[in-house]
Amino acid sequence: MTRTRALAGFALALALTCAASAQTPAPDDTDCNKLPNRTAVYDCLQAHMQVRIIDLKNVIKQNDANEILVAVRNIADPLTKIYLVANHNSIVVATYPAALDRIEALIHSLDRPKPTYRLTFTVTDFDGSTKTGTRHYTLVAASGERSVLKQGGRIPVTTGSYKVTEAISETQNSYVDVGMNIDITAIPYAGGLHLSSKVEQSSVAEVSPIAPHDPVLHQSVITGESTLTLGKPLVLGTLDVPDSNKRMEISVVAETLP
Repeated sequence: MTRTRALAGFALALALTCAASAQTPAPDDTDCNKLPNRTAVYDCLQAHMQVRIIDLKNVIKQNDANEILVAVRNIADPLTKIYLVANHNSIVVATYPAALDRIEALIHSLDRPKPTYRLTFTVTDFDGSTKTGTRHYTLVAASGERSVLKQGGRIPVTTGSYKVTEAISETQNSYVDVGMNIDITAIPYAGGLHLSSKVEQSSVAEVSPIAPHDPVLHQSVITGESTLTLGKPLVLGTLDVPDSNKRMEISVVAETLP
């Protein structure tokens, strides 16, 4: 009787072990891509297909996720099913395990943090050959992203008027930014940085006694494409102030942030 009970217990344990093995199959290293024809590859894929959800950890914008998705689709076997779930920032892949591992490694190699740069703009004022002042403006920009710095004020400019009643009129105003405005986009390349920049300096020149609501503005703008070597300053341009010996020199230096 004792032996019979022992055998029954062993049989039950073996049955439970087999059931657990059936629910959690061993990893499959079959590589369907090595089969001799497409029919065999398709049958192999159907027999060994698994689904894996791969989270994107460094992608912020959907456009960046779309680029990774397109790259993976172009490289993976056309029979592979690949979908982007934008709400969860994940890519879902359905194929055989060996291909899943290759695709996941490719996605992780593309899903990298964007390099970030600190750009310091220096505006140096000269009166003749004498330096009269220096100002510094610093922006932090991620690769391929636009960054804008504005420092100054806003002045009202009258754009029209209308009558509320026969005796009362109201004016309509818009506002113009004055001061320093820097607008950049930085894209890395081997050994440096490609910079698209617009640097604008504006100020109120004078107010007409005839039209006090329409001020005259001084404006100096430098726009261009530049190639920077990291850590080395580059002069973007020099602006002369009309009817004077004054001029303004604008330079920039870029550094990689850790």
